Amino acid sequence: MGLASLVGSGLLAGWVAPEITRRVPGYPRLLAGTGAAAIGVATFLVPVQVAHQLGYGLLALLPVYLTRTRQGTVLAARLVVLAMLAGLGITRLPSRPLRQVAWVCLALVLIVTVGLTGHPSARLDLMLAHAAHLAGVSTWGGTLLALAWFPGWKRGPEAKPGSERERPFDASRMVEPVRRLSAMAGVVFPVLVIAGIYLGAALTGRRGDLLGSGYGRWLGLKVLVVVLVAAAAAINRWRLLPLAGAATEPDGPAAVPAALWRLRRSVRVEAALLLAVLALTAFLSTQSPPGLSGG
Repeated sequence: MGLASLVGSGLLAGWVAPEITRRVPGYPRLLAGTGAAAIGVATFLVPVQVAHQLGYGLLALLPVYLTRTRQGTVLAARLVVLAMLAGLGITRLPSRPLRQVAWVCLALVLIVTVGLTGHPSARLDLMLAHAAHLAGVSTWGGTLLALAWFPGWKRGPEAKPGSERERPFDASRMVEPVRRLSAMAGVVFPVLVIAGIYLGAALTGRRGDLLGSGYGRWLGLKVLVVVLVAAAAAINRWRLLPLAGAATEPDGPAAVPAALWRLRRSVRVEAALLLAVLALTAFLSTQSPPGLSGG
């Protein structure tokens, strides 16, 4: 969730909804800070757990662990990249080309470090597939979650005269960001599915493992939720978005609020389902895959 929050905040501010996040800059910055804090805490807890298992004091173990073990070196690199990415997301939103390039590169490196400390690190092909899958889930899920509860779905109070926020926020401005997110999801979804199928086949091993192991059953549940997410995204893209877009045209029907609220509700349903996918992904990363354990 921390990774999705951090990635989603940058994509929301830099690509999906830059024109509306400029009016509410505190929202993506809050998401970036929250996501960075969650990743930082989770990363710090790893050496804490290692020290507890080995019976060493944390301060005595930490220098050796971070500099002389592969896992510790990766975690140290993750914290450095995380600090840079969080600083970029909190202090300067990725709204200019140079910042956008820097943000994308740092986000990709951060995603790769997650695979380097888990099951996918056993093989290069698994590590690459895991990075593609995690990037897809974080990109789509994080941005969708950020957009689903963006304050712009409700009209806000007027700001000081002469400022960029002089007029009340019009909720109809949310239609275009949803359309951009839908287009992005159309690119991300095939990558997510292909990488997920490859990982599932490699990590579960034989077909019997998929049907008989706990890991395989949880993976099957995740696949089912992903299918529901795809169905919700299809309804948004081909049914509700055209209706909301037509309603916001100058000569469109008068029922603009009804169309927007239906779109908002559907986007939030899709976001809730993707939240479940993120939770299942995090849970599966803590389990032992039969394809690697030999069981």
